[in-house]
Amino acid sequence: MSKRILSLLFATSLLLASCGGDKSDLTVEDAETKETEKVEETEKETEEEKTESIEGSRSNPVPIDKKVSQDFEFYNHDDDSSDESYEGNRSITLSNFTRGEEVYNYLMEANQFNEEAPEGMEWAIIDVEYILNEAESEDVAQYVMPEFSIIDSNGSEVAQNKVYPSLDRGNEYGHVELYSGGTAKGKYAFYVPVDDDILIKYDDWNAKAIFFNPN
Repeated sequence: MSKRILSLLFATSLLLASCGGDKSDLTVEDAETKETEKVEETEKETEEEKTESIEGSRSNPVPIDKKVSQDFEFYNHDDDSSDESYEGNRSITLSNFTRGEEVYNYLMEANQFNEEAPEGMEWAIIDVEYILNEAESEDVAQYVMPEFSIIDSNGSEVAQNKVYPSLDRGNEYGHVELYSGGTAKGKYAFYVPVDDDILIKYDDWNAKAIFFNPN
């Protein structure tokens, strides 16, 4: 075999090796890019799931008997002219959820003038404990009210504007002043669709709303 042919074969081998190396490099880079994109997509999905599953959200409500705490801001209700807000931290617990005839009988014993729930509804009642763990000011009170909304299984609010039940004096939750370290306890009565799994939403506009699952 002539030297010319050998030279041509050697040059061809070098060219093929070079092309093969380029192809291999491209494959590795492509795989790394795909792996990076996959990791970024997984992290994004995880972050979205974490956001959706925040405790107290409608998709992940707080279960009955579990205390939930949050930071919030409140205003001095004794000074309507002031826009100054105060930071605080509070805890809320809902317990002893009861519904149906037992609640109606309880309401009738509390006040004979209490009415039956509207058609298609039944009475329900729950115990509430609200603790003002700490407040920015020791001298300013927060006025605590029963700022609850009832959400049915279809996602609609069950308006509580037809019947207002009365409880025994001192048993009703809210309508009190709390200073730092204070606690408010009481019962909250409301009506719900018969046999429907409902959520209870607490929202006094001082922080993010909290959803509770009493079922």
